[in-house]
Amino acid sequence: CVVYIDSKKPVVSGVKNGEDYESKVNIKVSDKVSGVASVTLNGKKMSNKFTVSEAGDYKLVAKDKCNNKTVVNFSVIEDEPEETPDVVTAEPNPEDFETPSPEPTEEPNGGTVVIGGTSTPVATSATTTDAPKGTATPNVKTTASPAPTAKETEKPETATATPTMAPTATPTVVPATPTPVPDDLAELDANWKYTIDAQNKKIQLDKYIGNSPDVTVKGHYYIEGYSVPAKLKKSYYVVSDESVCTFYGPFADNKDIKTVTFMDGYVIENDDTEYLFYGCSSLEKVNGFEGTYTSLWHTFCGCTKFNQEFTIPADVKDLGFAFDGCETLEKMPKISKLSKCKSMVATFRGCKNMIAPSNFEFPVGVSGIICVFEGCEKLYIENLKIPDSVLWASDAFRGCKLLKSAEIGSPNSELQSVDSIFENCTSLTNVRFYFGKNMNNFQGALKGCSPGVNV
Repeated sequence: CVVYIDSKKPVVSGVKNGEDYESKVNIKVSDKVSGVASVTLNGKKMSNKFTVSEAGDYKLVAKDKCNNKTVVNFSVIEDEPEETPDVVTAEPNPEDFETPSPEPTEEPNGGTVVIGGTSTPVATSATTTDAPKGTATPNVKTTASPAPTAKETEKPETATATPTMAPTATPTVVPATPTPVPDDLAELDANWKYTIDAQNKKIQLDKYIGNSPDVTVKGHYYIEGYSVPAKLKKSYYVVSDESVCTFYGPFADNKDIKTVTFMDGYVIENDDTEYLFYGCSSLEKVNGFEGTYTSLWHTFCGCTKFNQEFTIPADVKDLGFAFDGCETLEKMPKISKLSKCKSMVATFRGCKNMIAPSNFEFPVGVSGIICVFEGCEKLYIENLKIPDSVLWASDAFRGCKLLKSAEIGSPNSELQSVDSIFENCTSLTNVRFYFGKNMNNFQGALKGCSPGVNV
């Protein structure tokens, strides 16, 4: 038994401790030994990769799974302008959103701004515009003629005649145009059915209703200048009297979306992934799919056009039906050797174009692999071995025409079921079974295989 002791801190690239930066910085946190456990920026949870563009002082804390910690203090500063602008603006401060009753923002064209489900009428003015909250009073040039300076009125010593002064021109009044505060209400209304939780100041994204096949999911939206955190509603299903399942969720059974991108600090947590893209038959790729989730139960089930290189986090314990029916998937998602996975029921069932690493190994501790590779016609594993931890393996490799040899269990195995495990594996020539004490069903294990297979 080899025990690895992780004494190395997480590596932070893009910023250094005590440094100042005059533009946005792209930050990446990595830990190749035990893996990154958490990343916070000024106390807020972040993903392993993110960008900081707003000016300010920041404290980044990164921890790995062995509790080693890296702390980086840095600042993002703005370049000094060459001239004093007529309008001085300030970015909206997310902390201002905690004010119980924020002042309404007036806009030149009128309209309604919604916070917490209430509507605030917006005043309309033909000549003046109140500066939005967080905007400093603009500097307006006056029409009064400036008094001539001493040098303009004093007669030069070397001059033989007093020069004629040109008339002082009256400067034109420049109207102040305040920088508009970001407002994402129009975007929300066009693309989402959503619910605003006024008490907790959060947005729940209930269902995507937009027309674009390329969907963006933001970690926060601006409402009247305030940064409001947003989360996708958890997907679920309902079984009718006819035992028919109907799935509900932000993307469930959407046949049009092709790409989904998570941005603005969106972090996927816990089991929010379950059924998330169920039945999205046109989905090809997801970007920024990062977080602390522990389950991929039915996440990409039925995504027949999904085809991207995908890495499964080591903390994921349930891969049941995760990529079931992904017919176009060509490369098997990477599974960490430190994977904590317990269930791989029908994980890659029907992935008929998928190629796995020839040295593939099941996660240590997995107990259920029923139908895991059923119908994977291009699957070839050179030394296929099913670990002692497996209890149920029925139909696991049914229809895997390229498999040639396999070893199942050991004298200490508690394997209970192998029904049809190698059915129609026409290239299979050598199989070694260890019948554990609980083995009670061997029915059809080699049905459809070559009569000359060695057992």
